[in-house]
Formats: sequence, structure tokens, C-alpha cells
Amino acid sequence: MKSHIGKLPGLAVRVSLILAYLDWAAGPNEEPVASIAASHIGRACHYVGERLLGHAFRAYGAAAAPSEVRAARLIARIIQSENLTQISTRDIQRRRLRGIQKATETGPAFSLLEEAGWLALRPSEGPGRPAKLYDVNSMIWNAK
Repeated sequence: MKSHIGKLPGLAVRVSLILAYLDWAAGPNEEPVASIAASHIGRACHYVGERLLGHAFRAYGAAAAPSEVRAARLIARIIQSENLTQISTRDIQRRRLRGIQKATETGPAFSLLEEAGWLALRPSEGPGRPAKLYDVNSMIWNAK
């Protein structure tokens, strides 16, 4: 996969040349293509980065995100759909969602969300085992 990704910049240049010739052939211009415009490069980079890279991920079997990333995405969707301001690892475990029922599964997902700035661990108070209660960053509501 790394080898394939390393070839994408050269592929983008080749695709931009093809797009320039297609625009020339479809247009009223009789002059042959002398240079590649920035719009051709932009369209080619979009095509290569958005379309062809996705096909390569599927072809090489790398399309599936790691389990902690999938769990973090699911937790993020729950936060957004329910407009939560606080969430705990235990709340998620009680939902019996596939792949995030144990502490070993929720911990990495919550860590990813904390690193991404979505959550902040609230300091625990009181005796006994501390609960892992997180405050949801209010800035995520502005990004919608």
C-alpha cells in the first residue's frame, strides 16, 4: 500500500495532463495544449485522492478502520445525536454496543476522542473507585 501511495503524485500529474487535453478537445481552441492549468491539477488531485485512493484501500484490504477508531466514531455519533454534555465509559458499556462493551474496548476509543479534543476527563471526587466521567467540548457544536 505504501508503494501505491508513493506513486499517486505522479499519477495526479498524468491525470491532469489528460484533463487538459480533454478540455482542449471539447473546447473551441485550435491551439494545442502548451501547459497544464492549476484547475486541471486541482481536479486531478481530487480525483486521485478521493476516488482512486479509496479503490486502492479496498483492493489492498486496508479499508477497515482499526477497532478503536470505529468505536470512537460510534461514540462521537452518540454524543452528537443525543446532544450530550457529559459522558462516561460506563454509560457506553451499559448500552451493549458491539465492539465497545468492555473497559479494554472503551478505553482506547475515549483516549482517541480526548486526543482529538472532543472530551476532557473530569477530575473524580469522593471516596472509592473513581468514575471515568468526561465533559464534552462545547466547540464541537459550532462545527456542525
